[in-house]
Amino acid sequence: MGLTSNRTIVLNGGPTGEPTNGVKIANIKFIDVKGTVTGEDAYNYYILCGDGSCSNFSYENVKITGGNQTCNYPASGCPS
Repeated sequence: MGLTSNRTIVLNGGPTGEPTNGVKIANIKFIDVKGTVTGEDAYNYYILCGDGSCSNFSYENVKITGGNQTCNYPASGCPS
């Protein structure tokens, strides 16, 4: 995974468990982040949140490359 924001525990290189809605996460800015990911299941951007618990993520000067999938959430707000 490239740029990861998780509402679960990350173990052995990937998220485990199910995200909950106990804490809302909003207004997160990712600024000046650059990197490369590898692996056939790699996402450049991976956001894992409970239903409706995350909102208003923004990306400024962010470039993650190498993933086979661009991102999972929110599809309309993912950096290109």
